[in-house]
Amino acid sequence: MDAGLLVVLAVVGFFLLMPLWLAWLSTDSRRWARLERAIGPEPSGDPNEQWGLWAGLSAMNLLTGTLHLLPGGPFGRLRWSGLIWLIGGLLNAVVAGVLYRRRRRDRQRASSAGTQVQDGPEAGRPGAGGGRH
Repeated sequence: MDAGLLVVLAVVGFFLLMPLWLAWLSTDSRRWARLERAIGPEPSGDPNEQWGLWAGLSAMNLLTGTLHLLPGGPFGRLRWSGLIWLIGGLLNAVVAGVLYRRRRRDRQRASSAGTQVQDGPEAGRPGAGGGRH
């Protein structure tokens, strides 16, 4: 890349990120409100729901790594970087798997908690033990 392009990108990035940095330094909530109107609210997504993003990143990294390792491929001289892409893809796959299992476990707990409440003794009827105390 040309050095001039890097300077232009650095200057533009500085002016785009400076209001965010200043608002972060401030403890005034009104400044954050103005900033949120300009850039939008912070995403409030559950981290357990982001397993699809990690799975997609994993697939892209694995594909890129495979292309780098193919003999006679478009990246013939960069074979060592294929291993780095493959390792990154495998790590992303592990993160996606952990997030997916956590999400599944949380949903199972939520559904089993709902059925346990319904299985309790009804109001007015004796509980376990036939009503003898």
